[in-house]
This record gives sequence, structure tokens and C-alpha cells, in this order.
Amino acid sequence: MSAEVVTRMDLQHAVAGAFAKTPATVPDLLAAATKSESHPDVLEIIRGLPPAARFVHLSQLWDYLPDMDIE
Repeated sequence: MSAEVVTRMDLQHAVAGAFAKTPATVPDLLAAATKSESHPDVLEIIRGLPPAARFVHLSQLWDYLPDMDIE
């Protein structure tokens, strides 16, 4: 299986539900992505975030993923 190119749009779609309450944690992001049946590569990217990270806004993810394509 080849790796899928994950974009910011993919990640945004996957984790949108995690921001119903803030700050969102990495486990919150993983739960939202799992619930939205995200591609395993999306889950792997989320798992690569610092475990103690907290996110008030979705845009804070890009600080950790600056090279991720938008679309």
C-alpha cells in the first residue's frame, strides 16, 4: 500500500469535531479522526504531534505541520 498524500484540508475535515470543546488535545484529535473514518495516514500524522499539545484553534496545527500541502 502506498502512502496517501495528506493535505491540510484532509486533516481539517478529519479533526473538525475535536474543536467542539477547547482546548483540543491530541487524543481529542485522534478520536475525531477515527470517528470520521479517516485514512490511516491521517491518524499517523496526528499521532506524530507532541502528546502534551493543546489546540484552541485549528490553525495552531499548522505550527507543527508547516510543510503540509493545503490541497
